[in-house]
Amino acid sequence: MSQELPAHGHEVTSGEVDASDVPAGLANLALALRSAHLVVRRSAHTDLVHCQQFHLQSLIAGLVARSIGKGVIITVHGRSPRPPGIRGVAFRILERLCLLVPHQVVYVAESLQEALGHGQVIPNGVPAMQVRAALGARADVRKELGLDSDLTLLFLGRITEDKGFLILLTALERVRITTNARVHLLAIGPIEGRLREALQAKTGGRRDMLTMLGEERNPWRYFSAADVFVLPSFREGLPLSMLEAMAAGLPVIATRVGDIPTVVRPRVTGWLVEPGDVPGLENAIGEALRAPEARESMGKAAIELVSSAFDIRGTAAEYAKLYSSIGGGGRG
Repeated sequence: MSQELPAHGHEVTSGEVDASDVPAGLANLALALRSAHLVVRRSAHTDLVHCQQFHLQSLIAGLVARSIGKGVIITVHGRSPRPPGIRGVAFRILERLCLLVPHQVVYVAESLQEALGHGQVIPNGVPAMQVRAALGARADVRKELGLDSDLTLLFLGRITEDKGFLILLTALERVRITTNARVHLLAIGPIEGRLREALQAKTGGRRDMLTMLGEERNPWRYFSAADVFVLPSFREGLPLSMLEAMAAGLPVIATRVGDIPTVVRPRVTGWLVEPGDVPGLENAIGEALRAPEARESMGKAAIELVSSAFDIRGTAAEYAKLYSSIGGGGRG
């Protein structure tokens, strides 16, 4: 986005704040206060403040920005699981306040707008051409990773229960047993702390089935090593990781949540399963294993769809219109 918006007359600066130097329990408050300070410090050179997600950080930064006459937008990428008890009540209050503060709330998916009933939709976009240009040579990347599989699945994102990662491992094990095929999972992303023990118990560090790269500065390079992208989440909006994988020519196996069904079209760009459905996920992986020609056809359709409907240039153009409509001037 920051690279595309100048072409529409908007100067963009990113404001990143860090709270790694404070106790974990005070991190959110520290982020909020430091974000507010950043807004004030840059006020002379800013017309509009664009926040991400319904967080305390967005709420406080938005309130301060409005108090000094700046435009405010909050983009919602997804809804987090509701914690129980008093924390859940506080979470709902924060969400409602975040709906009131900005001049406009933007959702990356229609399903999010339907759930909250406020704001407008600007779908996520990805730099499709840049993704394809960043792909490594398939043979070289597979050799580097030691991959010698009949089918390689790619997972990109936070490795959590909510992303369905443990369910994916169960389905993967079942496919390997029933087909006797070498199906491998390549996972890129940070592991949720509380999931580490469960992962170790489930996989025992089996390199024949699972390769975990952790966080990568250039994950697109590894897309060429995979045959299918898989995302069995329990909740999503319109995942960027999925759009990036499709831009790279990978068909998708994903759950029927959020706006995923508008992009993953059964046997056109991939396969859809219900969240938590291990047999359904197993069947989809098995079908992908048996159908290399269909995978290639779906991958081509995925490239065409993302390039035409979800390219970052279109997303940037929509945001540029929005910035101008709320008095964002040329600086954000």
